[in-house]
Amino acid sequence: MGVMSSTPLTSSPIFRMLVAAFVLVVGIIGFQTCSNQAGAEAPQIDAVALDGRRVSLADLRGKVVLIDFWATWCRPCVQEIPHVREAYERYNAEGFEVIGVSLDRQRQDLESFIARQRLAWPQILEAENRGAGQPSSVYGVRAIPHTVLVGRDGRIVATDLRGSSLSSAVAKALAVK
Repeated sequence: MGVMSSTPLTSSPIFRMLVAAFVLVVGIIGFQTCSNQAGAEAPQIDAVALDGRRVSLADLRGKVVLIDFWATWCRPCVQEIPHVREAYERYNAEGFEVIGVSLDRQRQDLESFIARQRLAWPQILEAENRGAGQPSSVYGVRAIPHTVLVGRDGRIVATDLRGSSLSSAVAKALAVK
């Protein structure tokens, strides 16, 4: 019979190297898939909106785009809608677009809410756009409301804009040609 070592596995140099390699790989993968910081290239969105049209961030290049992650059941999200609407109505003619990404589960809940609120911008129901490219996964969304403002050059300008800071950031992004 062999002699068992009294050294725990966790203190083994090989174990430590494996853990370090794992942490490094997970960190690199996580950084590449959800870089959501100002200055980073905005990850692409290519999905079908509730009205059936294809929504592609690539097609909006040259415009300033707000990606609004929200849900009808999220009170803070609903409280931000007047600010999003105000920015949209004020700056849409100057090249500002909004893409709503709803984390609702039921299409009818979202459709009736959009009709009552008269939201003019496209809404993606993430539950109907399953797959590796789901916007909330690609953008690393951990909580809502979550907004991402993308500049004309396709780079992230700002995140988590709320209230009047949204309109200010949109105006500033539109001023960059």
